[in-house]
Amino acid sequence: MKNSSNHNLLLAGGVFSQLPPNCLLVRGQGGKLWDDQGNSYTDLIMGYGAVSIGHGEPQVIEALTAQAKQGTMLPGRTKVEEKARQYLHDLFPHTTSASLHKTGSEAVAAAIRMARCVTGRQLIVRCGFHGWHDEMIQSSRRWHSADVQQMTLPKQVCGIRDGDPPLEWIDSDPNSLAAILDAHPQEIAAVMIDPVQIRTNISETFTTVKAMCERSKVLLILDELKTCPRVAMGGVQELFGVKADLTIVGKGLANGFAFSAVLGPDWMEAARRESRIMGTFNGELSGLAALTVSIEILRQEEAPLQLAKLGDWIITQTNELLSEKNLSHRAKVTPGPWPCMPQINITSFSEQEEKLGQFAAKHGACILHPHINFICLRHSFDDLHRAASAIVAAVAEI
Repeated sequence: MKNSSNHNLLLAGGVFSQLPPNCLLVRGQGGKLWDDQGNSYTDLIMGYGAVSIGHGEPQVIEALTAQAKQGTMLPGRTKVEEKARQYLHDLFPHTTSASLHKTGSEAVAAAIRMARCVTGRQLIVRCGFHGWHDEMIQSSRRWHSADVQQMTLPKQVCGIRDGDPPLEWIDSDPNSLAAILDAHPQEIAAVMIDPVQIRTNISETFTTVKAMCERSKVLLILDELKTCPRVAMGGVQELFGVKADLTIVGKGLANGFAFSAVLGPDWMEAARRESRIMGTFNGELSGLAALTVSIEILRQEEAPLQLAKLGDWIITQTNELLSEKNLSHRAKVTPGPWPCMPQINITSFSEQEEKLGQFAAKHGACILHPHINFICLRHSFDDLHRAASAIVAAVAEI
């Protein structure tokens, strides 16, 4: 097949970078990428956080290969699935049921359907990004940061009917959420939160929101796709001692292989059956094999602690380089809101800000902006220094 400069016309939406149009990536190893021209890049995208250990991790590949030889679509429960379920419940000890899926978006859809089934209510309050499925389509200008400048969604998008779109909790202020709950008594099934949207008084906010949900008999759904296992093996629930009614996990738990799940209490099994949730690949075993060995590695290497250390290092290093180049007034790197998810903030207006990723790629780093970036366990300090230098060079260019 001939190379095309219009890759965006050929490929479905997925992991995105601002590499040159004719550049084709051919390999990833650890925290680095290589293209077909022999150029290497430090990867701070890491599959939008799906790769937590590193590309091509030998133990994960070995586990996948072994499982492939034994079969991946067996018509019944297996030791691999039982082990995966046990590992998941060990991470979130208050859960007893697991609905297995392949992507975060479908896990979100399943959680919403089960919440409506068990509560008999229709409305959902959401805070943050929860996938691309019709009902959760982001209505703000930016995919991952809800803002007050909402877009008008096309009514032709199936699944969106008058009155059904989710209620937006935009500012993460508990008082605003209280107003939403009060305005819709006995109508709201669940409040769904992407924890990275809570940037201030994080522990207090989660505790307050949980209490508010209990008073209103509304389920709390925590979408821990980004936070588990990066901020803690048990996500923000382990970190702050809060217990969600339903928990959504995936992404980094399987180190880049397709896996997601909804975790919850015993009633979830009946709700799943009643709401007719199933899928051909839900129990596919390669993702579960990757999940179990990845969790073992993440635990053994104390991943949350190591990722925080690496994140702190690149944040400090980048800001020091910005200061040395007299660019501190133009940009700053901050935790987003945790160090393992560094965020590049452009502090002075530039018409070329949207090209920051393109300029960084030219200098050897694949980054996300304005989205949070992701650290993996296999990032070396040399990798991160190169990324910091590339970010500074890109800031100088915009």
